[in-house]
Formats: sequence, structure tokens, C-alpha cells
Amino acid sequence: MAKIYEFPQGADRKRLKQEIASERKKRLKKTTGNPLLKYIKWSWFYLRLLTAGTLHLISVVTLAILGAFSTVIFWIGGLICVVTWFHLDHQFWTAQNFTIPVIGCVWVLSLLSAPLVELMNKKTP
Repeated sequence: MAKIYEFPQGADRKRLKQEIASERKKRLKKTTGNPLLKYIKWSWFYLRLLTAGTLHLISVVTLAILGAFSTVIFWIGGLICVVTWFHLDHQFWTAQNFTIPVIGCVWVLSLLSAPLVELMNKKTP
């Protein structure tokens, strides 16, 4: 004997379809979350990624330029340091003039630029 199912007709059918659709939307919303919030999160992620990539590129290029001009920084910076040394009455720095420490730090940074660039390229994704 065949089974006979009674399907809702008319207004009952429309109400049942709406209930099924609302339940489906609830399940989807529960698994996917709010779409606006999802887009905001992805936008924030890409903004952070873009910022990190830009800062990485700027720092690597700066270190590469410093490494390329290490010898020039040594000789010209050394001459500037000698002139500044006599100008400051044999002091490394005063409250208004930090030329000698800055040139010294830039020269040391230029010497360490190759290992720093390698480290940054290896450690950053």
C-alpha cells in the first residue's frame, strides 16, 4: 500500500516556506557571522598587512642604501666629526649639537645593514 503524505496548501504552504527560510538564515548567520563585520575584519587584516609590507620595504631599502654607502659615510662623516670635534671645543656633543654620535650611529648601522636585511627578510613573512 502506498503512503500518502498531505502537503500544506495555500497560506499554510507560504508560512511553512517562510519558517524554513528563516531557520536557514539563522543557521547561516550562526556559521558565517555578520557579513559587515566579516568585511571589516578582512579590511583591517589587509590594512595591517599593507602597512607591515610598506614598513618592511622602507626599512630594507634604507638599510641597503646605508650599506652601499658605508665607505662614503665613514670618510665624509669622519671629516664632519673632526670639524665638529674642534668646533665643540673637544666635546662629543652639547645640548644643541649631536652630530658626532648621530654620524657614528649611522656608520655602525651601515656596517650592520647586510646582516639586518638578511634577518628581516628571513624572519618576516
